[in-house]
Amino acid sequence: MYCVNICDNAASGAGIALSAREYNRRGRFTVLLLHGFCCPSDMYEYQILPLVKADCRVITCDFCGFGRSDYPAHSYDYDCLAKQVNAVITALNLTCLCIVGYDAGGCAALRYLRLYRREAARRVRKLILLSCPAPFIVYEDMQYIPSTATAATTTAATASTATADPAADPPTCNSGCGTTATGTGTATTASAASRLLPLAMASNASYLRSGAGAGRFASKRRVLSETPVSNYISEVLSDKPAFCCNFVRNSFFANAHTEAVFDYYARMCADKSSLAGIAGMLKAIRDEDGLRDLDSADLPCTIVYGERDNFVTPATIELQSTRLRGSKLILLENSGHFIVYDQLEEFNDILVNEVVFDY
Repeated sequence: MYCVNICDNAASGAGIALSAREYNRRGRFTVLLLHGFCCPSDMYEYQILPLVKADCRVITCDFCGFGRSDYPAHSYDYDCLAKQVNAVITALNLTCLCIVGYDAGGCAALRYLRLYRREAARRVRKLILLSCPAPFIVYEDMQYIPSTATAATTTAATASTATADPAADPPTCNSGCGTTATGTGTATTASAASRLLPLAMASNASYLRSGAGAGRFASKRRVLSETPVSNYISEVLSDKPAFCCNFVRNSFFANAHTEAVFDYYARMCADKSSLAGIAGMLKAIRDEDGLRDLDSADLPCTIVYGERDNFVTPATIELQSTRLRGSKLILLENSGHFIVYDQLEEFNDILVNEVVFDY
């Protein structure tokens, strides 16, 4: 386990300590797993072994306020989270890196790519967003102006059936990270978008199809979406155990699971996530506009979303697939917000494919 110290207050010199764990240090493909607002990095325990078996070097880290890291009363906005991501990547000297960000962890990864653009361009080859609420807003009075060349079509990323050779030398960031060799078993952008579209339309959201030659929005009047996030924050501040139990039972899963599973993740949320950490990340999700982060990300990106997610809206995912240039959208039709467990085998197959085989 690593302890990464970062300066939290330049005037006083005060700092916070972040906990990071490493698995399979000599692995050939490096992946950093970032958790969300509800659970610490332990949430990825079912993904670590499949990634290690695929010869990945896996790094998990706890943001401040979670798991084994320090529990400050502040430092939960996206800028502070991005600073923590940068500190871990720099301290461990990670290169040719794939970042996997779940929920607010995805928002932190996007902010890191914008604030530390030069450093990220040297170190990060790919981003995978899981159930990511970036941005957690909708726009009204927006006129969609389609491209004249592709007004009625969507450009699809073609799925190759060629199987990558895991024994081959992994590409370096200078020579191979920008190429693509897609493995089997993942949804293409076109098929995923066609399934997401009616969901976005049902939420009365303006949408933009992904692909080259797409159109643009004519106005950008910002309004916060009608969400229960403010109620979540109030509940966390008044009764954190009840919030953790209710959120896990009502929003985490779309499939039936044993009582032991519900209790396990509710306890993980309550026992290993601080009150300030949960409330602080929820405030960032509610209040921060992540459009600039989406527009600044200039690297291969895969978006993985559960179609039965009742926390992150289809409109948000549609916006992500539009603004993240060249992104691929993969939908899991029977998954809720906790996409890493709801369809465990299917998700793990997708994750390993995207990290190892899809460059």
